[in-house]
Amino acid sequence: MIIRPWVVWAVISLPLALCNVFIPPEHRPGVVDELQKIMLQYQNHILGSPPREDDLYCKCNEMGCDTEIIEVAGTNYSGICRVPKGGQCRTVEAFNEYGKLSEVHFECIEFERLIPLNQPLICVSREGHPRLRQFCCNNASLCNDAIIPPLSPRRRVIRRNLGILKVFVVLLAILTGLGFLALFVCLLWACNNKAKDTMRKYLIHLPFFNLVQHSPRVRRTHSSPQSVPETGPGTEAEVEAGAAGAESEAGAEAGTGNDAQDPLMGESSGHGFTTLTKRTMARQVVISNTIISRGRYGEVRLGDWKGEAVAVKIFNSRDEQSFYRESRIYMSNALKHPCVLRYIASDNKDAGVATQLLIITEYIPNGALYDYLGDHTVDKITGLRMIQSISSGLAYLHTEIPGLHNDSHKPAVAHRDMKSKNVLVKKDLSCVIADLGMAIFNLPDDTPCDKKFGTTRYMAPELFSDEEISFTMYVCADVYATALIIWEIVRRMDYKPGGSYPYMLPYFEHCSRDPTPDDMYDIIVTQGLRPKLDVSWDSDDALKILGRIMTECWNEHPLSRLPSLNIRIQVDRLVKIEEERLEALQARRRRYEPSVQFDNNVSYFRAGNNAQPPVPSIRVSDSDLPGPSQAGSSSDKHPLIGAQGSASSSSCSSPPGPSHVVMAQPRTRSGSRASNRTGKNPRPLSPLSEKE
Repeated sequence: MIIRPWVVWAVISLPLALCNVFIPPEHRPGVVDELQKIMLQYQNHILGSPPREDDLYCKCNEMGCDTEIIEVAGTNYSGICRVPKGGQCRTVEAFNEYGKLSEVHFECIEFERLIPLNQPLICVSREGHPRLRQFCCNNASLCNDAIIPPLSPRRRVIRRNLGILKVFVVLLAILTGLGFLALFVCLLWACNNKAKDTMRKYLIHLPFFNLVQHSPRVRRTHSSPQSVPETGPGTEAEVEAGAAGAESEAGAEAGTGNDAQDPLMGESSGHGFTTLTKRTMARQVVISNTIISRGRYGEVRLGDWKGEAVAVKIFNSRDEQSFYRESRIYMSNALKHPCVLRYIASDNKDAGVATQLLIITEYIPNGALYDYLGDHTVDKITGLRMIQSISSGLAYLHTEIPGLHNDSHKPAVAHRDMKSKNVLVKKDLSCVIADLGMAIFNLPDDTPCDKKFGTTRYMAPELFSDEEISFTMYVCADVYATALIIWEIVRRMDYKPGGSYPYMLPYFEHCSRDPTPDDMYDIIVTQGLRPKLDVSWDSDDALKILGRIMTECWNEHPLSRLPSLNIRIQVDRLVKIEEERLEALQARRRRYEPSVQFDNNVSYFRAGNNAQPPVPSIRVSDSDLPGPSQAGSSSDKHPLIGAQGSASSSSCSSPPGPSHVVMAQPRTRSGSRASNRTGKNPRPLSPLSEKE
């Protein structure tokens, strides 16, 4: 069969033609505007540079050039790429030896590739070049879009490709024959012992077959690493019995948690090659007796996995459904976020009496937010960052991330058990959301097994009704519980001189420590009570806004509550304002810090480059300063304290002899002057103390 050149060229150019769908110029502004709205809406889920309104969108037909656009906006926008401001859209046309158009390429060019800037080399065609023409544009988005005419093949390239194809077919046939030969040898080896001995005599001379030795069989046990020769050649039944014993010993090792051996090394009967068995996570993790916490489904213990401290959540055998639900959510697509607990693996383990179901996650040393707030207080910026991380993680769970395939699609997730015990505090005092055992996806086939869920104290008002609850109601219930967690954090902030309040759970003044559903129904539904907001919070701008957010989030109407994304945006703005305020305050304090320079035994005090000293200076001669024996004397013996004569002799001009310029000490609130010990720099008045 003769393959025509134009047939091969049509197969090669078919994907290129499908990617290039011409967009008329009158439709381009609408397409670009719609694409910009989608990109800006999902800008938090883009791994590259964040989208901006001044980005340039170009036509492209290279493989993978439109991956970012397709993953966010879908296949309707295939063949379009994005480049930040300063980039250009490039078009390259190649011609064959007959001067006919053979290839057309569209692509985006970043600003860094435009060298030199005035006339980039990749945008200028060589004069008189008959085979290549290229040009760039940036006057509007999709400026390089054009209708590609029928392309002509490049015959020399096709002939060369056909030659490579023939070589590839010959190599494939040779490898296939060698594979069948190797399969035949393996079958012959496994079926006849006499054939084994015969082939061993020939294979022993090969360098790569030195592991196979014609020697008496040895049996290796797990308890004794040394090999013990056997007296007879043995039978196949003995070989199988030895392999079974090795597997049983490996199972016993998994129960004891001994991980001294290589994870890939298993047991062997000593005859032939060593059998390799894959180690599971349950055998790689050493679980200690340290219990981190206990819950309704089991307990969490500290473990060690390859030198890394991990948390091992052990489920009871009767809670198998919760184990599979949490494992499924952790292993779902794109469920990786710095504010969601990092998942490592799931596995089961035979504990002898029952089977243990294990979920292995990262270990957070500070523990739950409930325990941390009970033992520590936080400053305002730390509390705001805690709230920021919680709202960011919750917004990520509630947000659906579209994808081209099911592997890249993340459905929305409702936690359904938000509380301070399910929020963990990291080393940098940011928080992560944990315990997804009761979470559900926003999918038709994912329905909860029970309607009433979570902790009674944190249940929203609508959960006490007998009506059917939709996924939207579950999301609103998460927002209600998050407002209660924010209330717990704000109460432990050191936002005033008197300190913070003692740690208490929400509704502590209305119910006991373990309230029943009837008690909470009477409090939040019948009486309509909510946690009390401190009046002093209104004096601080950030706490006032947090109080408004809490009030809107625990509204009795679910659809009137703020979405989690809105909470995250508002808290991000508060954190940014507070960080800018702290930076300005620190810069203001650094401005008034004393800087001392020594020149010819003369000391100068400056309050900045151009600023004047905030208090007058007093010049004292060397005779008035205390000697070495008086360096440790008290301030009442210092010659500056109460020395009226020296104060009257002060002058702004420096005498020719050596002298010392010393700052006069400010008066305290009691009316006395502050002490200034010899050998220490005087402490200047800060702007805050001057206002006081």
